[in-house]
Amino acid sequence: MTVQITLQYDAIVTSAVNFAEISAATDANGNPVTDVDSTPDSTNGNDAGGNPESPSDDSINGDGSRYVGDSVAATDEDDHDPALIPLVTPGFDLALSKSLAARLLPPCRR
Repeated sequence: MTVQITLQYDAIVTSAVNFAEISAATDANGNPVTDVDSTPDSTNGNDAGGNPESPSDDSINGDGSRYVGDSVAATDEDDHDPALIPLVTPGFDLALSKSLAARLLPPCRR
């Protein structure tokens, strides 16, 4: 699987949030399965919990009963999860410079 991410921004930012959403689940035989504490769908942003870097981030035992973006692990719906991605600010530019050591330079010919 290939995932292509394009980020566009005008201000200097230090991080972005990537949200993952589980839209369906199947067993080893391809049969649909039901999760007791989530309702899988393909709508990003409609699930309880999921506040990045909070107790609801990466929680798998919540019951999905509170509101979107809350921080309570016990009420997080586990089919939607954020990941905080650190970004390099536009003021930083990494460059590579190559050069040969003097002893490796070829002899000059005219």
